[in-house]
Amino acid sequence: MVVERMDSEELAFIFPDVAYRTGLGTIDAEHDTLFSLYNTYVEKLKAGCEVAVVEDTLDQLYSYASYHFTNEETLMRKAGFNGLEGNRSHSPC
Repeated sequence: MVVERMDSEELAFIFPDVAYRTGLGTIDAEHDTLFSLYNTYVEKLKAGCEVAVVEDTLDQLYSYASYHFTNEETLMRKAGFNGLEGNRSHSPC
């Protein structure tokens, strides 16, 4: 089974932007990796790849995002960031 090919207007690639730079090399590199994984996912969708390939790519993105947000929150806690619990910018809720 393949994923229905998607139009270029439906999904857009994203690229690293200065707004996502923290000045912390590790976090900035993780942001770049997240962008790259997302773009790979979009590429697979646009190409109409096999469902298993798209799902694998999405699993990689989800796993890396979880890893990244855990690292980022750990660093914020260590730095004494007071608003972490009340201001989770990565949460849709």
